[in-house]
Amino acid sequence: MFEAHEIVPEDPLLCLGVAVSTLARAQGRRADNRQQLIVQTAAFMEEYRKFRGADNLATQEVEYNFGRFFHQLNLGSFAVRHYRRVLVLAEEWQQTHPDDPGFGPEAAYNLSLLYVLSGAPSLAKDLYRRWLSI
Repeated sequence: MFEAHEIVPEDPLLCLGVAVSTLARAQGRRADNRQQLIVQTAAFMEEYRKFRGADNLATQEVEYNFGRFFHQLNLGSFAVRHYRRVLVLAEEWQQTHPDDPGFGPEAAYNLSLLYVLSGAPSLAKDLYRRWLSI
């Protein structure tokens, strides 16, 4: 994957793929330089953000993936910020695309997990009602 990234460094999917694989290496048992790998992951995530685009749906995707990045690192307060941004963008998206929730349900589910774990089940219920019920 690193070789592909060197050939096409402005491909957002490759930047995301390298970030995910680097984060997986950082969280492995044999990683002796975890902090360095996490910093590299953040750098690849920023490249991904730069090349992904700026329309509403692309921004939802980027914010969701940043939320996942922080969630994976157990940095819930940072993840919450990104998941909330996704929900705001998804609300705007649904005004012009009523049949497409965007990344709202995915962000709401992950955000509800963080709320439940932090002792705020009532906030999670609000998300269930708005985003996760038919």
